[in-house]
Amino acid sequence: LDSVMEGETINDRSIDVRRYSSADEASECHVLFIGQRSRAELRRTLERLQGKPILTVGETADFASTGGVIRFFMEGNRVRLEINPRAADAAQLRLSSKLLRSSQILAHRGN
Repeated sequence: LDSVMEGETINDRSIDVRRYSSADEASECHVLFIGQRSRAELRRTLERLQGKPILTVGETADFASTGGVIRFFMEGNRVRLEINPRAADAAQLRLSSKLLRSSQILAHRGN
């Protein structure tokens, strides 16, 4: 990841890849990739970040359903996205309509 992102920018802002050992350390970042964790650890991490404007992304099967914003997953040989709109709203994030159209949207019970 470090070598892929080296020198990259978004809207003229450099991308800085950092590794954190706790959710508290990551509370000031904009995008946070959360790696493999047990469901309980994932839930605790996401709860610590709740209400902060952080785009949380991950790749575990239950990432979006546990409260993450975007889950990456493979479908055939394509990388797809699953989006949790409630988690995005809770993080005060606006996702583009183009992103939403090209993604799988997590359906919540009761909707």
